[in-house]
Amino acid sequence: MNKLLRTLTTALAAFTLMVITAPSLHACASCMGAADEHIGPALNASMGVLLGLTGMALGSIIYFFIYLARRDGLPLTPQEQ
Repeated sequence: MNKLLRTLTTALAAFTLMVITAPSLHACASCMGAADEHIGPALNASMGVLLGLTGMALGSIIYFFIYLARRDGLPLTPQEQ
């Protein structure tokens, strides 16, 4: 199970790196108005925040199921038997 957690962590880190460095994810300032306005960086930041929140939510759900899978393999305590 430890190897699975390491693999998931590595995959999440790689995905995060790809999302941060992908220029195609940056908002086009000319589509939203003049290229010299300040809306482009704001749109880029908002997209990053939304992607980050979505990633954290999905990561939390995945971690919860990993936690349940680990707990399933533990022996029962004498009170639970």
